[in-house]
Amino acid sequence: MGLTGAEIVYGLKKATIWNTAVAAAAGDGFLALPWSADPTNGLITDDSLGQFFATSATPGQTKIDPTVTAYTRYNDEVLLSMLAALFGTAGTPSTHAAGTLSKDHTLKIAKNVDGLFFTLVAKLGTGFVEEIPSWKIAKVVITGETGKPLQFQFSGPGIDLVVDSVINTLTTFNSVTILETANRAYYGQAVVRMNDASAAALASPGDKIAPSKFVITLERKLTGVYGAYVDGGAGRDLIDEPTNDGLFSGTLALTFPRLKDNTGRLKIKGNIPQKCDITLTGPIIEGAIPYSIMFQFPNLVPDKNANPHKQGIIDNTRDYQILGATAAPTGMAGVTDPCWCTLTNKITTDLLA
Repeated sequence: MGLTGAEIVYGLKKATIWNTAVAAAAGDGFLALPWSADPTNGLITDDSLGQFFATSATPGQTKIDPTVTAYTRYNDEVLLSMLAALFGTAGTPSTHAAGTLSKDHTLKIAKNVDGLFFTLVAKLGTGFVEEIPSWKIAKVVITGETGKPLQFQFSGPGIDLVVDSVINTLTTFNSVTILETANRAYYGQAVVRMNDASAAALASPGDKIAPSKFVITLERKLTGVYGAYVDGGAGRDLIDEPTNDGLFSGTLALTFPRLKDNTGRLKIKGNIPQKCDITLTGPIIEGAIPYSIMFQFPNLVPDKNANPHKQGIIDNTRDYQILGATAAPTGMAGVTDPCWCTLTNKITTDLLA
């Protein structure tokens, strides 16, 4: 019988040696939307002169860039570990004030993410297992839109796709479990606040804004090189662990369903940096302490304002470059990285452990 999507199980496990897979186990499973990781091998056809058509071709450099899309879940340790790997710094969480079960995590941007990568696997029913022994997360896109749950989309370079692994097999996958299948974050739970970076601390309700959609994109320029292995054979056609190859970058796009004024254009014309936070508040963990996810941006530089003329209701989209700050703005103590992410959940360990 053929395989169906209902039989697919995804797993992710932090690894320590590039191109050495580790086995997914209990708690390493996660729910995701459909994804695929199809490699290309740079097939090189023999184009020598003296022949009318080629009769041979050999594989060249292997390239694979998996993209994993999943609903954002407040207490999903696997997904949040992917987010932490993009930031690069997590640390042991602290117990939330007046709580016992509730833990606070602060994700900060590290200068490099050397040594932070995963083994990514998918079990296709009773058929076989697809394994990417090493996968490095270079980009996350976080999308929130009215009436929908939030989504994470993680992407980055991998080393290869293995379908006959002796590490992750149909048998080893019997131990893989998914610990979090609830507690999705919805856009209706979000509060977005923004004002000038030089203004007073963000406050509600005065600084609340009402976009119908936001898209946060955070990206590290990471590159792996070919030919770094000394084991000969196909190893030379695989990348080594990707490392920094440029600046960290990010963008924030906000869509407003009704154009009301010329604020967006004036901010660009005046080159007026903004500060912003986006907070999602979920169900109660204990007492009066809820699950939460908060993103803080100390220095958003207006980049683009669009309000296309058309029949009917005119909307407005504003794009910002997410930059670091020379000094933390009022109300964001210590935040000079382009972005910090603060989490409150029940996860008791370092997300990068």
